[in-house]
Amino acid sequence: MISVKLRNLGHQDKEAVIAMLGDPEVMRFLGPRRALAEDEADSWFESALANPTRFAVANADTDEFIGFCGIKQMDGVQDFGYFIRSEFWGNGIAAEACELAIERLSSEIDLSDYA
Repeated sequence: MISVKLRNLGHQDKEAVIAMLGDPEVMRFLGPRRALAEDEADSWFESALANPTRFAVANADTDEFIGFCGIKQMDGVQDFGYFIRSEFWGNGIAAEACELAIERLSSEIDLSDYA
């Protein structure tokens, strides 16, 4: 089992993020419900780097980027969610990342509004 940690997104994550955003399996659940073209993914990455919303999920041992988890405001509503690189699916990573995100967010915002 892979143990994960939450951290800030970094420049070193760009290749993995762009690959994830270009993966039709991942993107069928998100945003436009299609894989992003490389220029769209590059723009998305630069925006996420400049204006972080969700936490980056990384392998606790190697620091390899795995996905995102946390709260993002969407259309005026706080949205809790995650997305994980498809090669990591089925390993319990999303559940662990969500627990870590809720734990961290509970010290930063009042989560009782979201119960």
